[in-house]
Amino acid sequence: MIFFPRWVQDDPGATACFQNDHLDRMTALRDTGPTYPVEVVDETAEITFVEQRDTDDDTVIDRAPEELPDGYADRTR
Repeated sequence: MIFFPRWVQDDPGATACFQNDHLDRMTALRDTGPTYPVEVVDETAEITFVEQRDTDDDTVIDRAPEELPDGYADRTR
C-alpha cells in the first residue's frame, strides 16, 4: 500500500516527474501540505522476472524507463 496526501491524487501533475531530479521541489510540496486527508493506494503486481544482484550495484536502476532497451520489460523467467 502507498499513502499519499489527497492533493497528490487530485493534482498528480505536480509530482509527475523523475522525483530524484527534483527533490527540492518535492520537499517544498510536502512542506506546503496539506498532509491530510490521506489517500490509500492499494497496488499489486505479478512478479515476472527475478535475478540476483550484488549489494550497492548501481546498474540495477541506472536509467529512466524510457531509456530501457526495446523488449526489456518483456523478460520473464
